[in-house]
Amino acid sequence: MSVNSCYEAIGRYNALKVSLSNVVGQLNAAHSRISPVPGAILSSYSVNENKTPIVGRVEALDKDIADTANYISKTVIPAIDKAISQKRKEMTQLQQEES
Repeated sequence: MSVNSCYEAIGRYNALKVSLSNVVGQLNAAHSRISPVPGAILSSYSVNENKTPIVGRVEALDKDIADTANYISKTVIPAIDKAISQKRKEMTQLQQEES
């Protein structure tokens, strides 16, 4: 591996991180928009004053969206940061070997 390839890898990791951060932002926005929906459905439509299956599905969807955003933020992005750090260490080592 060369110093140049390390720079390229770091660039790709950073681009991926930016894209994933945008995805997290969109997921959080979707979560904010969908979280009041179950209450709105329940206030308009219930069977024997119980929530209907659609309310449960919307709640599950909302939870999936929130969990996905959290996983990307707390697991995937830190793993990318770790990979970037490793590439920087590798690059420093290669630069020292070249000197």
